[in-house]
Amino acid sequence: MSSTLVIFSGLSFSYTALDHAIAWAQEHKSDLRVLFLQEEPVEEGYVFPSDIDAAEALTNEADAQQDDDQLIQGKIRLIKDKADAAGINYTTQIITAPSVNTILALATDVDKMFVDVGTDDRKEAADRLFKPEELSEKAACPVELVKAE
Repeated sequence: MSSTLVIFSGLSFSYTALDHAIAWAQEHKSDLRVLFLQEEPVEEGYVFPSDIDAAEALTNEADAQQDDDQLIQGKIRLIKDKADAAGINYTTQIITAPSVNTILALATDVDKMFVDVGTDDRKEAADRLFKPEELSEKAACPVELVKAE
């Protein structure tokens, strides 16, 4: 059976990319695979040690990770609902700080890839975990770069 892969980088999530992937999967009677790419957690320190009361009230790394996980789980529930409504099988996977080669290794049996590239915002492009153009050049299947509307 054929397989369609849609990739979301970081916490950005394009309904447009998901809708394109689901439509393609329906048309080609293919399974849908969804890959969420997360950044490595950033070590943060508190620079004002004399203000310990304020520091204790700050969100720590574990809290931030839990918030990120909850956001992704909400997106996974949405994917489940949309895939079920479309009558297609789906799987989701979350990986941290992958290289383009790691992504390609996960996509060896994929017939088409959809990559959420967000908007034209330069900051967003700088924060991206990988270069979609590089993925597109190296992939063995067609890659559609989808901008958010």
